[in-house]
Parts: sequence; structure tokens; C-alpha cells
Amino acid sequence: YRNRGEEFLHSGKEETSIMLYLYPYLVDKTYKSLKEVRLAHSLRNLRKTLREIGAVDGYTGDPSNANMELGKRLFDQMVDSCVEVALKLLDGKYEECLPAPLRYLPLSLRRRI
Repeated sequence: YRNRGEEFLHSGKEETSIMLYLYPYLVDKTYKSLKEVRLAHSLRNLRKTLREIGAVDGYTGDPSNANMELGKRLFDQMVDSCVEVALKLLDGKYEECLPAPLRYLPLSLRRRI
């Protein structure tokens, strides 16, 4: 679900879709009328809050395009990924479960499992 090149933004299309699939009664129906909020990715913004860089209503991305079908597909993909990692861990393939940047840390800096 992250390999598509799309951003997975807070309460945007993807997260709202997952909520529509799992807990539709918790999603405020006004999501359909929300406008897209894009944040500027900049080193200057690293220490700022989401509100300070433009997410004044608590969401980023475009939740108005959310739908239950996308939510089901994303949820199924996340579950499949979790199961895949769990099976690798059970097989002792810890290296394959580490995020790429951590694979190259010296053993002394890695946390022991």
C-alpha cells in the first residue's frame, strides 16, 4: 500500500477509507465536503506543528475521496503485510523484517530481539 508512490496522510483518503470500512459509524459525514490540505515538505517545517504548517482542521490530504472499497483493500494489504512479517519472525528471519536503513547498522547499535 505504500509502494504506489502516494502519500499516506493523516486522516486523508487512505485513513478515512480504512475507518469507513472498519468503523463507519465513527466517521463524520462532513468528510465528503472537506477540501484537500497539502503540506509543504521542508526542513523549515520539521519543528512546527501540523497546525502551524496548514493542517488547521486536524487532517491532511483529501478525505473527500475516501470510500469503503479502498478501505477494505488497504486493510487487507496491511493485514497481509503483518502476517508476512510475523511468519518471517517465526522462521528466525529477523534481518528481513527490519526497515532498510536499520539493516546496515552495526550489531552493537541494534536492539536485540
